[in-house]
Amino acid sequence: MSTKGKVFLVGAGPGDIELLTIKGKRVLEQADVVIIDRLVNPHLLMEANNQAKVIYCGKQPCKHTLRQEDIQTEMLIHAKKGKQVVRLKGGDPAVFGRVGEEAAFLKKNGIAYEIVPGITSGIAASMYAGVPVTHRDYSTSFAVVTGHCHNQLGKPKVNWEALAQSVDTILFYMGISEIETITTELMAKGKPAQTPVLVIQWGTYSRQKTVEGTLSNIYREVKKAKVKNPAMIVVGDIVSKREQFSWFGQKPYSGLGVLTFTKEETPLVSMFRENGADVYRYSLSSLQSGEVTTDVVQAAFKASPQQGLVFFETIHVRGFIQKLMQLGYDIRELQAPLLAGTQEVLKEFNRYGFQVDFAEEQKHLMQLRIGGDSSIELLSPVTKMAISRLLEEGHVNTLLCESEEELMVVERCFQEIRFQDFAVPLKLLINNVETNAIGQFTNKWNVEIIDSLNLEEDLPTLQSI
Repeated sequence: MSTKGKVFLVGAGPGDIELLTIKGKRVLEQADVVIIDRLVNPHLLMEANNQAKVIYCGKQPCKHTLRQEDIQTEMLIHAKKGKQVVRLKGGDPAVFGRVGEEAAFLKKNGIAYEIVPGITSGIAASMYAGVPVTHRDYSTSFAVVTGHCHNQLGKPKVNWEALAQSVDTILFYMGISEIETITTELMAKGKPAQTPVLVIQWGTYSRQKTVEGTLSNIYREVKKAKVKNPAMIVVGDIVSKREQFSWFGQKPYSGLGVLTFTKEETPLVSMFRENGADVYRYSLSSLQSGEVTTDVVQAAFKASPQQGLVFFETIHVRGFIQKLMQLGYDIRELQAPLLAGTQEVLKEFNRYGFQVDFAEEQKHLMQLRIGGDSSIELLSPVTKMAISRLLEEGHVNTLLCESEEELMVVERCFQEIRFQDFAVPLKLLINNVETNAIGQFTNKWNVEIIDSLNLEEDLPTLQSI
């Protein structure tokens, strides 16, 4: 009889990755399977075991990648196989996260589980926008309300009179599509039309956006600002005092989402981070000296004629050819040309009967290095999912490359993920990179290039993304 696994129902917090709890981080690191919601910051996947299976739910209003029943079935299947399963939810799982249903389902099926609370989005986003939900002078009570659960008439299922008459501060989750109904009902039940309202989009991220108004005009203001989910609606007099408590102010690079593959925290990366950008850094590990894996060979055969496979060590030439023979590949089917990075490598290729060019003579090619500290490793499924979600959900709008190798990594990454369209236009910021491959890359992926030497001059361009 197989040993049953365990399910952890984990709150990931509101978006800022540093708001994940210590326990949440620990169980994520130990997970065999991670089932992730759309509102979880995808970068948190980098805390997961690199070999973990990741299942994306993609739940958003009226558009679910997996139905709730399917999600519960996935948890059950993997737990019965003895796996440690993490169901990762945005905010706190007990605040409109359906944790009660999932816990009851697991208990009914005899599956052990734990619930790991998280910081709920309403309280965190409000505080990042300068609004404490309670204050001894302005707000002695608050309520959290879903704007997404409808009655038979298709309207939010809410006790409007109780909210309007008895609660100082009201937090509406998932209510943007119903904001006109929300404001109309509150005013109809006695809430003054001039009651302050604050709408917070992407709360706790650097791209956090706020729209302020009153019950009488916030619907028009939100429509004008084109605010969409995820967003929180805060209603109450405490909103008018937010300047007293404001702390998460705008910085020069607030709103930028920077994707980079630097091996370490460079001065430019630190500058972006310290000046308000959300920085997503992925340092892909390199192969050990002399090792050429099946993944590397498969990556080489996926390379295009516009790329070149560069070798800098003779041991990698031998390892590559031996691995080809072992796997039964025909080297004549390679589309990308073989290139030598050194004279010794050129001689080694000649010993095998191959005539190759020096990499220096083929700078117009996007060069993929094979072996050594500069080798490129295929993305793990976890990394691939994290980067894919960051790009598809609009978290990233700037690519930062500080070496030709990093540019090649981005190219390889995009090829693996097979992108068609990005959620937002991308800018490529280069720093000390001189290669003909830049133009080829920008044309292929339809990104605009910005040189770090002109960073101050191009700041308005970056901020307009």
